[in-house]
Amino acid sequence: LVDRGAENVECLELITFPWFRAVRGNHEQMMIDGLSERGNVNHWLLNGGGWFFNLDYDKEILAKALAHKADELPLIIELVSKDKKYVICHADYPFDEYEFGKPVDHQQVIWNRERISNSQNGIVKEIKGADTFIFGHTPAVKPLKFANQMYIDTGAVFCGNLTLIQVQGEGA
Repeated sequence: LVDRGAENVECLELITFPWFRAVRGNHEQMMIDGLSERGNVNHWLLNGGGWFFNLDYDKEILAKALAHKADELPLIIELVSKDKKYVICHADYPFDEYEFGKPVDHQQVIWNRERISNSQNGIVKEIKGADTFIFGHTPAVKPLKFANQMYIDTGAVFCGNLTLIQVQGEGA
C-alpha cells in the first residue's frame, strides 16, 4: 500500500474502510518499524519511505495514525468462496501445509522469496490445506502460477501493470 507512488497516505486510508481488506507486506512493515523507536528508518528510506518526510504536518499526523492501524493488518487472509479455499499472504506461506491460525514467522510471510525462486528453477511443491495461495512481493513480467500458488506482483510501480484476481462473483 505504501512506497509505490505519490498517494501513499490515500492508499493507506483504504484500510479504514469496512469493505477493504489487505495483508501486511514488507513496505508496511518497514514503515511501522521506521516510525517506531526500535525501527530502522534508513532501511525504510532506502526502499521508498522518503515520501513520509515530505508530508505537511496534518498528513504526517494522519500517516502516523494509519501506520498504527497498518500494524494491525493480518499477515494471512483466508477466504472461502464457492467451496474453494484461498489463502492470501504478501510473500509466502512458510509451511508445506496450511493450517488456519497456525503461528507463523512474520519475516517469512512478508519477505521470503525461496519458494518462488525454487519454483522458477523447476522445484515446484504444492502447499496442502487450501486450493489456491495468492502471493505478491516478487515482481514478474506477468502473473506466475506454480502448483496451487499464484504470484501476482507484476511490478506496477515500475511499469504500470497492475494484476488483480477475482475470487468471488461473476468471472471468478
